[in-house]
Amino acid sequence: GEMLMLKDCHRGVVRNLGFESAGSDRSLPDGNYTVISLVGDQSDLEFNGCRLRGFMHGISHLHGEKTSRRVTIRGCQFVDGGDLGQQALGADGAAVSGIGDDWLVEDNYFDDCALGIEVENTAKLLPIQRVIIRGNRLLNVRNLGIVAWMGGIPEATNALHQSDIVVRNNLVVGKWPRHVDPRGDTVPVMNISINGGSRWIIQG
Repeated sequence: GEMLMLKDCHRGVVRNLGFESAGSDRSLPDGNYTVISLVGDQSDLEFNGCRLRGFMHGISHLHGEKTSRRVTIRGCQFVDGGDLGQQALGADGAAVSGIGDDWLVEDNYFDDCALGIEVENTAKLLPIQRVIIRGNRLLNVRNLGIVAWMGGIPEATNALHQSDIVVRNNLVVGKWPRHVDPRGDTVPVMNISINGGSRWIIQG
């Protein structure tokens, strides 16, 4: 289950929260947990100076439409996160994911994470707009550093596209030697991977 769940919260600050475990065990019933889970409609939240180590998902609006808006994640540390042993997905569990409108992810430190920062709305209707990802250091990335899955619902005529997303001045370094998953396969590293959307800026 979740360590901290925020549901329908507005104008809040979480500062210097610490979490540490031995890592995620997906063989357990509740192995797919989120340390800080955002649920429902949220706005104007800030996470500052938090330290997460040995987690599955870090800070995420994991389930449903991404209705957490105006969220800032700044000066946090994410170490040893995610899982590369998934049968269907291969990799799962991002340090920061479930991003919605007007998120700012800046000046954070990531080390030895399967996935760093993920913008994703697979099979969702709401667009994701005005996201800034800047000044982050992602070291020893096991699979994906900064990734965007702009899926939406292809058959939905009213589905809007993602737009106005800025990725700027981030340092992304892949793990070496490359990580080997439980099947014995070497996991490729993609520093920045973008699939879909419009009005992107990637710089630095």
